[in-house]
Amino acid sequence: KEHNDYKVLAYTLQRNESELIYKRIIGEIMKASDVNVITVHDSIIGPSSQRDLITGIFENQMKRFFTFL
Repeated sequence: KEHNDYKVLAYTLQRNESELIYKRIIGEIMKASDVNVITVHDSIIGPSSQRDLITGIFENQMKRFFTFL
């Protein structure tokens, strides 16, 4: 059983990352404006003119998701 524990952890981390990035961060960016963004691996790519908006939403959601930050 211990052998498969890493699979559970990996799945849980992937699910949490998806929740944070797609549902919370991307969702809020799309609600806040008509900014189009794309994700590539660990990046969120959007127009440089919206950098402050995107960065602010990202940082706010990270703090809310990871309450220890």
